[in-house]
Amino acid sequence: MTQDIFMDLKEDFLMDNDTFTPLISSLGVKNAPSAVNQRIKDLERNGYTITENDFQYIDSFLNSSFFEEDRKEDLKKHLGESYKKHLLDKIFNNISFVPIRLNGVPIKNKNSIPSQEIKDFLVNGTISEKSQKDIMFYSTLLDFCQSQYFTSEFCYEKIKPQLQYLEKIKPYILEQRELLASEKDQEYLDSMKKERTNQLEKKHHINSRLKQQILSKIPEGFNQLEKSIFIYLKMCDCFSYDPKFYASAVNHMLEHESVSNIERLSKENSEVVCFEFTYALSDLLTSIGVDCVDNISYFLSSIGETETSHDTFDSNHANLKFVVDDTIVFADSTRSVLGGDLSEWKYTKKPSGIRCENYSLEKRENFNNALSKVVDYINQQEERFHIKAIKEEYEEREEQKHLDMHDKMLFFYEKVVQFPYDEVDLLEFIYRLKEVVFTKEELSENFSAIPIKNAADEMNLIISANKTSFNYSPYDTQYYFLDIKTKQIEKQQPKEVVKNFKDRSLTTVEQADNIPALQRNSNYLKEQAERMVEEMVKGNIDVNGNIINQQGNPNVQMRGFTEKWLLCLLILFSGITMILIKILIG
Repeated sequence: MTQDIFMDLKEDFLMDNDTFTPLISSLGVKNAPSAVNQRIKDLERNGYTITENDFQYIDSFLNSSFFEEDRKEDLKKHLGESYKKHLLDKIFNNISFVPIRLNGVPIKNKNSIPSQEIKDFLVNGTISEKSQKDIMFYSTLLDFCQSQYFTSEFCYEKIKPQLQYLEKIKPYILEQRELLASEKDQEYLDSMKKERTNQLEKKHHINSRLKQQILSKIPEGFNQLEKSIFIYLKMCDCFSYDPKFYASAVNHMLEHESVSNIERLSKENSEVVCFEFTYALSDLLTSIGVDCVDNISYFLSSIGETETSHDTFDSNHANLKFVVDDTIVFADSTRSVLGGDLSEWKYTKKPSGIRCENYSLEKRENFNNALSKVVDYINQQEERFHIKAIKEEYEEREEQKHLDMHDKMLFFYEKVVQFPYDEVDLLEFIYRLKEVVFTKEELSENFSAIPIKNAADEMNLIISANKTSFNYSPYDTQYYFLDIKTKQIEKQQPKEVVKNFKDRSLTTVEQADNIPALQRNSNYLKEQAERMVEEMVKGNIDVNGNIINQQGNPNVQMRGFTEKWLLCLLILFSGITMILIKILIG
């Protein structure tokens, strides 16, 4: 039995092989390992007499890598039905509703099923009259019961007859689910056709040179779906998100106000925002005969349908749907700017912003095959920068020697310099690279990389590194400015960082009032940094935060060490003196 059983079920779901299964998150050890160990030792001594009060300790014990597998196996032999029911209850404790999905795709007007209704069926076999006639209730049940708990030795005995019944009717459920998927697909296609009919024809078009540059690279033998995917991915290679718009959308709306900008796009003039990419993609796909429905109409004013409306940028986002051979495809290259295909595809080669939205498994399999074929073709035709190779190189270096923070920073900067793109693409790459180089604990305690902007909304990056901890040794924090155009890195003194953020000559892109690396601990660490700067001005500490002794040498450890021992000696001497006085008086 694996540790996955001893975990909590959360409200959201993960897609796995086109079937939504419960997202299981790690059960944190809520008790100290020593307390858990003592509790289990007590159980072992008293012959495994287990009560409900022991359950949380058992959960922690079985889910922890601190303890021997032999002891875990011995304990498992004594866990009865009451503990198994406890695990089942844990699954339902944190969820109120179970989302309804048809082969993993949400169904309009069908949101969720109360989790209690599912539990009632599993435990008691009861089902409401409404749900008895609803194929999606059974389909959701089937998906829900695919988590490991229901197939493990710790499955509650009372629910097994209901699980056997579900397995018996599974062929019928799957058959009916596919019939429903075909019906829903047709409804979806009809609604898209209606939307397309109601859309205005575009008045502006991508320039013929850029169109030819992209379309001429489509290989012979690709079908329409494969051609469409190819165009989307080549556009992600060609364009990048506008960094100044990312840094301050309000100040740079005018640069994207006219839809006619699409006519000036080129490999040299390739900075776009979401609606421009969508507009250009739609124009290119339409030129090869693909039917498109985009959602950019709300970006256009009613005057001539050529200008964007100022009040729409903050609250709206543009993406595209298109239909090829009854396959419905959704494409969104900038769904979160950082993390979108416009940047991510350049170094992961695994597009995540384009997907099939059909309910039919057959259509989705056809799309996935087409996507794999196009991705493989592009990767074979061109030598591509790939973060997978960086991860492998890092792991190889780590095997050869233990990498400390200094080594990791050198590797990190080395790969930043090698990255062939800049601006927002580089920023997104850095966000992914730091997860390769640094552990989760180091990203919390020792390293941060935050986008900043100057008064002209030019974007750079401030990096904070601390070999010990931001929390416990803020004086050891080193600051570096990385120019995301030149990739030059420059060390900054803490007093410069504090000054720049105090006088607002620099601000962070998303949280303008925070000093980078201190944002998690807000005011306390800001005050620490400011006090550190004050001490520098007085000459009491150096630029690295080390306390300077009277000779002007950094000697923080010796100073602290000496002061503590002098205090101890003083107390000891005072105590001895008092004893001698009492002896003499006596």
